[in-house]
Amino acid sequence: MAFPVELGVFITTVLVLIFVPLSSSLNNTDHYCPPSSCGNIPNISYPFRLKGDPPNCGDQRFELSCDDNNHTLLFLHGSKYYVSQINYNNYTIRIVDLGIQADNYSFIPRYFLNYGNLMWPDYWDSEPIYGSGALNGTVRSLSKVVVIVNCEKPVTLASSFHLHTTSANCSDTNNGSGSSSNFSLSQYSKRYIYLIIGRGVNVMDVEESCTIEQMSRTSWPGQISADPNISCTDLRNLFSYGFVLSWYRLYCGSCSYNFCYVDEDNQVSCLLCGE
Repeated sequence: MAFPVELGVFITTVLVLIFVPLSSSLNNTDHYCPPSSCGNIPNISYPFRLKGDPPNCGDQRFELSCDDNNHTLLFLHGSKYYVSQINYNNYTIRIVDLGIQADNYSFIPRYFLNYGNLMWPDYWDSEPIYGSGALNGTVRSLSKVVVIVNCEKPVTLASSFHLHTTSANCSDTNNGSGSSSNFSLSQYSKRYIYLIIGRGVNVMDVEESCTIEQMSRTSWPGQISADPNISCTDLRNLFSYGFVLSWYRLYCGSCSYNFCYVDEDNQVSCLLCGE
């Protein structure tokens, strides 16, 4: 069936508009400012802004601050995190719990991430969708949950690792307050500490002689040994690497029901019904 030339041009124009990647509007002139920097984080630019930047710079929801030691900080759920890396190409940021301090070997997270605050605000995501459309999209988890369980006696916990706390590299001295964790490995050298990595933990999974001491996340790319025992060096690696979040959903506002994904060219596009 032949279409009039005018109709063909109209259809082509509509298709082009539909498939223009949403992230092509990254350099929004309304928010453009010269990049800021703090410590090891250069080129702080949209959607991020540094506290003290002019009001039109970046997005207020992505405001960072710079402390007296030139550390870049992000506030989430009332907690402070060091910013370790920002990748503007794939819309990700890697953050580290403020309790992790390499200079004094403190490596237990200060903030307890329970199931309530593991749910990030709408503009952050720990499980973005990647692919080439609705039928080929894949949910990719950017981090794993790490749960520290403290037991009075040896127990069997599914998918858990036993942590040796008597070694010299377990001299952790982290003591938090308020919303922070008061958990310190050194005070439990005669107890049994287990780590559950990769999934959350249900209260029903924990025996009566055990308590959940800490829950956090990690995006550490290394492999945990198949050995059921885990060292404090491994634990330090897990937590000091931090965890990754994505801000790609910032560009989903014009999509139906905010359904969008990151395509093969690292562009954010809408998930269209019938794809």
